[in-house]
Amino acid sequence: MSVRHRSVVPLANAFLAGVLLTALVANRGALLTTATAHAGGVSPCYAPPPVTTPGAGTVPSHVINGVRTFYLTAAPITQTILDHVNGKTLRVKAWGYNGSTPGPTIIVKTGERVAIVVTNHLSEPTSVHWHGLTIPNSQDGVPGVGEPTPLIQPGQSYRYHFTIVDPAGTHMYHSHTNTTKQDNLGLEGAFIIEPRGCLSQRIDRDYALFLQSWAIPQAMPMMDAGLTKESPTNGVLKMDPVDNVTPGTFPENPDSGNFNFETINGRAMPSNYPLPVRLGERIRIRFMNISQFDHPIHMHGQYFQQVAVDGADLPLPITENTVDSVSGQTEDIEFIAHNPGIWPLHCHLPHHTTNNGSSGEGGMFTVVKYVS
Repeated sequence: MSVRHRSVVPLANAFLAGVLLTALVANRGALLTTATAHAGGVSPCYAPPPVTTPGAGTVPSHVINGVRTFYLTAAPITQTILDHVNGKTLRVKAWGYNGSTPGPTIIVKTGERVAIVVTNHLSEPTSVHWHGLTIPNSQDGVPGVGEPTPLIQPGQSYRYHFTIVDPAGTHMYHSHTNTTKQDNLGLEGAFIIEPRGCLSQRIDRDYALFLQSWAIPQAMPMMDAGLTKESPTNGVLKMDPVDNVTPGTFPENPDSGNFNFETINGRAMPSNYPLPVRLGERIRIRFMNISQFDHPIHMHGQYFQQVAVDGADLPLPITENTVDSVSGQTEDIEFIAHNPGIWPLHCHLPHHTTNNGSSGEGGMFTVVKYVS
């Protein structure tokens, strides 16, 4: 693991960073799991921090007759993948919930009665599956299988309703009708269950990241981009993140296997959403993925602990610097911010960190950015 040195760091931050980094070298796991001692042996009690889903936000809710109620609208959208990068903007005609892909995050608490009213403004029927939740068969959102919920026809709405019986954890929601088309067009979002009470471990920041793949028509296919880079460079590499990107607004091809743009919360590097952290904070990042690929997500500059899979806490957290985000699965990681800098966080598949084969860093790539 590389350590990035800074020429000017405030004295207090430098001291704390040095102490934490020394502890990490001595015992990575201990640094990541050690909690503050509490006087009298009293168990700590921390309120969960707000979950931040960059670019998507959260779904507002209202309690109606004791039922926490949410509203989702499935509709065509235009998603900006790259925004004014070296004069180029790339947008894709996608489908989303409440105007974005991924859709906004639904946040509930264990034990709550909830209802989600889904309205269909698409050109074809749809449904919503509550991925990973223990709910009645009739509310599972898979028409035609088991005890199905109905198809939601264009222009109509359906009210899903159930009680949250699962413990706190990270889950997802997504279409389960014509799934190759509708999921690949962007009908997906995060569904997070918070504890009814408080947390025994302080979490300072909580990020939800949805990993997505897109097949977008371009003048030069990604598979041919490398052919233009075989000519002599005279020692100069452009490192341009959009040198093989054709700007404009294009339709997504959901039935194609030739995915050429990878995003985190609908954006590709360098139009990514940085993740701000402060020295000494404990950070949680939740990864969600229903794409056709598994994504090995690597963090530069420090180790983290994988603490949960599919909404279930691991009995023994795993200390690592790369976590495999498996399609159809969620993974939660936590770490203490101890090594100041701007650290890459990205998929480690080489063609997933490029925009249609461009020479500079792109794709499924963001940064953990230390702020004062």
